[in-house]
Amino acid sequence: MATLSRRAFVQRTASRLAGLSAITFLPRSVRGANDRIQVAAVGVRTQGTIMSRSFIKTGRAEVTAVCDVDRNILAKKTKEIESAQDRAPKTYTDFRRVLEDQDVDAVIVATPDHWHAIMAIRACEAGKDVYLEKPCAHNVRECRLIAQAARKYNRIIQHGTMQRSGAHFQEAREYVRSGKLGKIGLIRCYSILGRKSIGHKPNTQPPSHLDYDFWLGPAPQRPYNENRVHYNWRFMWDYGTGDMGNWGVHWLDIPLWTLDLGWPDAVSSAGGKFIYDDDKETPDTQLTLYEYPGLTLVWELRMWSKYPNVGGIDDSGTGTTFYGDEQVLNITRGGWKAFTKDEKKPIAQGHARDDKFLLHADNFIDSMQSRKAPIADIACGHISAAVSILGNVAYLAGEKIRYDPVKDEMDKSEKDHLLTRTYREKWPLPVV
Repeated sequence: MATLSRRAFVQRTASRLAGLSAITFLPRSVRGANDRIQVAAVGVRTQGTIMSRSFIKTGRAEVTAVCDVDRNILAKKTKEIESAQDRAPKTYTDFRRVLEDQDVDAVIVATPDHWHAIMAIRACEAGKDVYLEKPCAHNVRECRLIAQAARKYNRIIQHGTMQRSGAHFQEAREYVRSGKLGKIGLIRCYSILGRKSIGHKPNTQPPSHLDYDFWLGPAPQRPYNENRVHYNWRFMWDYGTGDMGNWGVHWLDIPLWTLDLGWPDAVSSAGGKFIYDDDKETPDTQLTLYEYPGLTLVWELRMWSKYPNVGGIDDSGTGTTFYGDEQVLNITRGGWKAFTKDEKKPIAQGHARDDKFLLHADNFIDSMQSRKAPIADIACGHISAAVSILGNVAYLAGEKIRYDPVKDEMDKSEKDHLLTRTYREKWPLPVV
């Protein structure tokens, strides 16, 4: 694949965004430029609180409501948010009450993945803009529906791939787009995490402070197990997408954003639980290949390893490397470096120097007020999420898959069930 020229990239991106702004985002009644945006956070154990603080730090927003189905977490995080802004937010345990709150302009959805689509679509229906944590959904079909809901209801949705807002990520993107790397034949995205085993735990009764049935939501009814809820839910197929959707979406988003790659022609994935005998269901080792014309995109996961790139150009556990026939560029959250084929020292580099969460929140507020697409608009963000999830689809299918985004189906119809899920009767997927 020939390197996409800067002019071609800019023209393609400008054309796409112009079309989106014309048909997707219409003015809505938001608070004036001199008033603070009123934000509600749903799911505040970790990312919901991090993003709440980031919105407060902008000086342009305040957290007016907090929601969580775990009352202990709700109480603790509400105090933290109150301390950050010197004002106590309202508290809810049912997200539907948040959407009924007329004081709320935007909703942060930071729940487990299996709740994202229902909450984001319902928020759009309620006239709220949405900051939606990555991956935007639990499965490919949900990703598509969220993007459609944003368009139908004229809502702004910022996908939580906040690396796009970082200055050094933008610098590296411009360097790649400049053509200095030459022809790019391979891009490697990786997460070498050094996680520990979660072991095995027995089923028990859920704690009294957690509304476990509400936590399950659209997922199948099953006994409570401590290893399946807070944080570890991401390694269970009923609720999460593994590290493919946890870390993979961040790093796969970088080449998709940089080269405007879009949907792959084919996806194959191999791996398994090779190292740890524990309650995790998703693979601890995984290699996924995405086929594009003239270019191969690779995702590599070693959940258990602490040795990222022995003898390589980078010692960070997570990142993306672009391999061109003239130069190689590696980017991590710490910075970026470009190398020629023959030099061991970087010929160009940049370092991290900003708060990406803060900038991402600020960009979202800009979009709420201008009604222009944010930097990680759901129109492109849902593709990054769905492409990463297609890696899991290929893994579970046990063979190479080809996904048609127009028909929303695979080349093997008997595997199409892997693009969606079965929903509990009380929590159906909204119709868009």
